[in-house]
Amino acid sequence: MEILWPFWVVFALIGVVLSTLLLVFYRKSLFGWKLLHQKRFLDSSTVVSNRTLFMFRLVAFIYIATVWTWSLCNEWPRVGRHFSFYTVWNYTILGAYFFWAVISPVLWRLSPTASHFARQTRFYIGHMRWVLFQIILTNTLLVDVTVWTTLFPHAVQQHNPGLYLNFDSINMHAANLVWVAIEFVLCNIPFQIGHLFFVLLLPAVYCVYAWVWHATTSFPWQYFFLNTAKESNGLFYLGLFIAHTVFYSLWYFLSRVKLRRYENLRHTRLLEDQYLSSEEYGDFLEYPHVTLQSAPHNDML
Repeated sequence: MEILWPFWVVFALIGVVLSTLLLVFYRKSLFGWKLLHQKRFLDSSTVVSNRTLFMFRLVAFIYIATVWTWSLCNEWPRVGRHFSFYTVWNYTILGAYFFWAVISPVLWRLSPTASHFARQTRFYIGHMRWVLFQIILTNTLLVDVTVWTTLFPHAVQQHNPGLYLNFDSINMHAANLVWVAIEFVLCNIPFQIGHLFFVLLLPAVYCVYAWVWHATTSFPWQYFFLNTAKESNGLFYLGLFIAHTVFYSLWYFLSRVKLRRYENLRHTRLLEDQYLSSEEYGDFLEYPHVTLQSAPHNDML
């Protein structure tokens, strides 16, 4: 496999950027792991009950696992080729996220008084779920936009639109966005700026995997812009990481807006509950200067 010099330059630059981000985020404590001790946002919702959130995640996992299994069976025994697609990587991560979102609350309910080891395990699983949440949102939107704006037109030019107009592709390049969008609206999980490192680490790992896969098999490049024998594709590699950053930033902004609105909604509900629970409603009208207990401030905003 031929790798031209622009690709070595691009990957050296990406390596420097990732190393710098890791150092800065660690020294500035921007990973935010302590928030998992202070707040229980992984399994909570402001707009629906926690049980409704759990049931949605259960349905999502069953559906995604079914599609994933169906897709894998269709590719059998070419499993290695199947996992050479970035789409399959992301759909697998999507299924893993909903799996842990379903299984974790069940495990904690079954063992409320856990040992130190179990508590540490729960804590690290929480880390993973938080990171996976941000990865699936970023990558799902990026993959879907890339497929329908770049890869699908290229397939049409090659007179092969059926490559993307099929059951597996529609689920992995369109329906997946519906699942993550609903999850985003329902849950209270915030975006943490330090987790951008993990979002950028995934495409770096995939690119190395794609190089190894192409070099050790007779299969062609799964995506035309990964071809390291064309100098111009070096810009696509750089653009891939820039695109991940842009889409992450978009979700980060939407998350901040959403959580602020949810905080205002919780504050309004708290005032209504205090008003309705008062034995004499006239107190609120006669003494408007009475200060009600405010909603707790959200440190994640």
